[in-house]
Amino acid sequence: MPSSWEKLPSYLVSENAKLVYEIQHRGSPTHLENQLTLKRQLWLAFDEQTFTFSDAITGNMRSDWRMDMAEPYLVGSEKIHFKS
Repeated sequence: MPSSWEKLPSYLVSENAKLVYEIQHRGSPTHLENQLTLKRQLWLAFDEQTFTFSDAITGNMRSDWRMDMAEPYLVGSEKIHFKS
């Protein structure tokens, strides 16, 4: 075995041995979930019955690439900023 491989996992297998492996995971790791932070600002309307709010959501989306707004609320506008 080359010396540069000595730090890597290795298995001693005889010439006629059968090597079997089981796939334990494919795709993105399940422990890496969406990590989001919500900052919400509320403004009470002059009628004192309704609110206007602004949400700033920051973090990392690793799945569920769509963000929805539950009824009865409506999305007025949205801005998306990507940082690499």
